Amino acid sequence: MDGTPMLSIPVQKRRILEGEDAAIKDAESPYEALDLLGFGGHAYVEKVVDDIRAMLCREVDIIRALAPHPHIIRVHATCSTETRLSIVLQPVADSGDLAEFLKLYRCLTSYEPEKDAYRKIIQQAFGCLSHCLDYIHKEGRIVRHKDIKPSNILIHRAWPF
Repeated sequence: MDGTPMLSIPVQKRRILEGEDAAIKDAESPYEALDLLGFGGHAYVEKVVDDIRAMLCREVDIIRALAPHPHIIRVHATCSTETRLSIVLQPVADSGDLAEFLKLYRCLTSYEPEKDAYRKIIQQAFGCLSHCLDYIHKEGRIVRHKDIKPSNILIHRAWPF
């Protein structure tokens, strides 16, 4: 390797709700075993910790490593309590997301003057997305977003036309 840090997003862990009987793969378990408390004829009893917080912290580290790019949100700060991890991101997407923007665009008739302005912003959004994807996959970075869709693409400073 050339010394470039390798970034990879871990297997998606999932939150298991109280009362839920979940059947998941071992790698998806949000729990990390801390101690063996005992065992019986058919099961082990372990003390565990919820691994979701650690996974979110790794995601914050990845976002911070990619943040120099102008089309990637930045982590302003994080704050954790006993029950919550808050991540403050910036900038605020003051124009919503691409899914909502596309809905508005489809509602416009070809006679409305805003139609061309919307089209230009949509074209720009796809250019920005392409540039961003190229950046996160360059230089040996291994990043898998796994959820690229219009509702996850934020639009900032598109208004007023």
